Amino acid sequence: MRKQMWRVGKNLLLFRNPNIRYLHITAIKKAAETSVVSQNSLVDPTDFQILQDENNTPENAPYVNPLSSKVDGEYIDLIAPPLGKALCLAAFVNHSKTLQKLLALGVDLSKVEKTGCAEFLLRSDFEKDLKKHIFFLHEIGVYPKEMGKFLSANPLIFQESVDNLKVRIDYLKSKKFNRKDISQIINTAPKFLMLDTLKIDQQLGFIQSMFSLNGKEVRTVTTREPGLVLKEPFKIKENNFVIKEEMGFDDSEIKQLVLEAPKLWLIRRKSLLERFDYIHNSMCIPHSQIVLYPYVLFSRLFNIRERHLYLRHLGRAQYDPRKPGYVSLQLFTADTDQEFCEKAACTCTEDFNKFLKTL
Repeated sequence: MRKQMWRVGKNLLLFRNPNIRYLHITAIKKAAETSVVSQNSLVDPTDFQILQDENNTPENAPYVNPLSSKVDGEYIDLIAPPLGKALCLAAFVNHSKTLQKLLALGVDLSKVEKTGCAEFLLRSDFEKDLKKHIFFLHEIGVYPKEMGKFLSANPLIFQESVDNLKVRIDYLKSKKFNRKDISQIINTAPKFLMLDTLKIDQQLGFIQSMFSLNGKEVRTVTTREPGLVLKEPFKIKENNFVIKEEMGFDDSEIKQLVLEAPKLWLIRRKSLLERFDYIHNSMCIPHSQIVLYPYVLFSRLFNIRERHLYLRHLGRAQYDPRKPGYVSLQLFTADTDQEFCEKAACTCTEDFNKFLKTL
C-alpha cells in the first residue's frame, strides 16, 4: 500500500498507513522541525525516521490482571471500552446508601434505570438531596404504601425543586381541588407534578372548552382520570372524533361519558372501535345503554365475545332492561369467570370452560 503523509499546520501530521499503529510523537515533531519541505506539499514518510517502541505493542505488553487494585487506569482504558450511559443500579446497591434506602421504600430500580436518572441518583446523597422530596410527597397525600410505586414511576421528581412542586400544589388549591382530590391525582398519575403551572392551566382549559364543562365538572374529570391532563390535546381530539363521528354518540352523550368514564379518551382508537362495534352491532346494545354503563368498553374484546357467546348458547343473551331475564352490562366487566357465571349465566365455571373449548 502506498504510504502518504499530509502536513496540517506546523507539526500535526496525518498518516494514511494502517500498518503504522504505534508512533513516537516526539520523533515526528523533531523530523517536522528539521524538514525544509513546504507545508502545503505531499511528503513521503520514508524521509523521516519513524521509531516504533516495541515495548508498547500489545504483543509484547506484560500480562496485568485488570481486576487488581494496582492496575494503572490508563491501561484499563486501553483494554476495555468506556462505560455507556445505561447503568445497572443493582451492581451499586451494596456500595450506595442512597440506593439501599430507596429499596427500603419499595422503589423498583429496574424501572428507575429506564428513566435516565440512574447516574443522578448515584451522585445524590439521600439525606441532603432526596429526603426533603419524600417528606413533601407524604405531606401532600402520597400514601406510605404507595411511595415506592410513585418513585419507581417518576424518579425524575427528585430533579425538581421542592419550591416548584409547592407552587404547582398551590395552583391546584387555587382551582378548588381539595386535599383528597390532590392526593388521588398524584397517586393515580405520579408524573402529574412534572407539569408546570402554565401547562396544567392550559390542559385544564382545553378539557373544559372541548367538553363544555363547568369548574366542578373539570375537577371531577381531572380527579377521576388525571392522565387526561397529561395527554397531548391532539390525541384527545382523535379519540373524540372516533367517539362522536365513528361511534355515533351525540354531544350530550359525550359529556355524560367524559364525566363517568374519562379514561375512554386514553384508549387506543383501534381497540375502542373494535369493542364498540361488537357491543353495538353484534350484541345489539344501543348508545343509550352504553352511556349508562360505559365501563364495558374497558373490557378486552375476547372477554366480551366469549361471555356473550356463552349467554347466547344458554339462551340468556337478553340485554333489554324492560324484558324479563335481563343481563346487565356490568356483569361483562366481572373480575372473575366465577362471578360472571354465577350472576349472569347461572352456571359453574366448569361448564363455561367446556364451552370455550368448542369455540
